[in-house]
Amino acid sequence: MTDKLFYFKTIKADNFSWSVARRELFAFCERACFYHYYGASGGFDGYSDPNTKKLYLLKKLIPGRLWLDNIFSKSLRATLTQSIQAKTTQDMAADFSRRLIREFHLGRRIVEAKEWRSDPGKLNLLELYYNEISVDKHFAVLWNTLESRFKNFAASNLPAILHKVDNLDWKRIPVPASFAIGKLQLWIAPDLIWQDGDCISILDLNASGQNEEKRNTYAALNVIFAEAKLKISPEKVISLFFNDANRQTELQGLENLNISRAMEGISASAAKMLEKISQDGTVQGINFAASEQNCARCRFREFCN
Repeated sequence: MTDKLFYFKTIKADNFSWSVARRELFAFCERACFYHYYGASGGFDGYSDPNTKKLYLLKKLIPGRLWLDNIFSKSLRATLTQSIQAKTTQDMAADFSRRLIREFHLGRRIVEAKEWRSDPGKLNLLELYYNEISVDKHFAVLWNTLESRFKNFAASNLPAILHKVDNLDWKRIPVPASFAIGKLQLWIAPDLIWQDGDCISILDLNASGQNEEKRNTYAALNVIFAEAKLKISPEKVISLFFNDANRQTELQGLENLNISRAMEGISASAAKMLEKISQDGTVQGINFAASEQNCARCRFREFCN
């Protein structure tokens, strides 16, 4: 049982930053956002208190779907930026496939060995931690999903687009990447960035299910990031969104972008989250509302309950 006094604990709120993921977590449940960004702070330290350690462990839980997103992005990035340029798109796809398979089986071994017990930063799948499904069944489902996703990628127009990029044109920028708008620090995590003539292309591999507002926000952030970090003018920034469901890669340039609307949304979202930080730069869990209707889907439910 959680020590309820924990919610009155004063925690220093380090430099505030904004991201789409943080906005979505805050909208999902303010209390979960508190756990993730404040309550779990320092929980990797063996000398931290039990509540903080538990929150750090739960913070590191990852849904299987998101794990697949991560290894898909990581494997494709490595295929294109760390290898000698493939002669054909088929060669590129074969290299990509090998990396995906290796990452998948490596992750499975880590999970099955429960390495997170000694190192909570190691891969720990949410569905298995909460015994929602058996290990074998879960990995079978994940494997089929990954296989289907790779086939959709291979059958799309995206491999041909990426294969044309010269090895020297990839922007090897660590992700997530940060930049500032005035005093507000922001984070984005593009899957790939490359020079395209005098333009910069920025790819999002996970556009399936994204609504217009979210895509506009991503594209606006890409423009601002490219201008701040790469000194590229807004009209030369191209955002690409790959939709796995229909195998289409869609482009969004400045002419179809509403940066003002995106910035208004970001500013309003940041203001709501900043209201939770006291004037002395601290936070308390008691000031973050719990969304009980979302408890069954929350990775922090073991702590709350």
